[in-house]
Amino acid sequence: MKKLCMVAAALMISGCSNHYYRVSGNSVDILLRAEAREVYFFTSIDDYRPQKASQEGKNFWRVTVPEKAEFRYFYQVDGRIFLPPDCRYTEYDGFGSKSCIYVPKL
Repeated sequence: MKKLCMVAAALMISGCSNHYYRVSGNSVDILLRAEAREVYFFTSIDDYRPQKASQEGKNFWRVTVPEKAEFRYFYQVDGRIFLPPDCRYTEYDGFGSKSCIYVPKL
């Protein structure tokens, strides 16, 4: 929890980052900053089944996924599809939108 608070503080100070990766062992925590009532995470790891994000503080949401391979993902924030503008890598999904790409070790 202490590390999560430090990450949240860093994001608030930076002002420009909407999400952050934190690798721990064989998993990665993905933290999203968003004013929302509910956030769902969709990833290619599990064929884009909705995964409810855990609220971590007032405007921070967290999901944890395996870190072993590259994957694509996006969010649903209060019922609307959301792609953080600061995704390092993106690709068009073939349905008129984009997905973020997580690449391990980069």
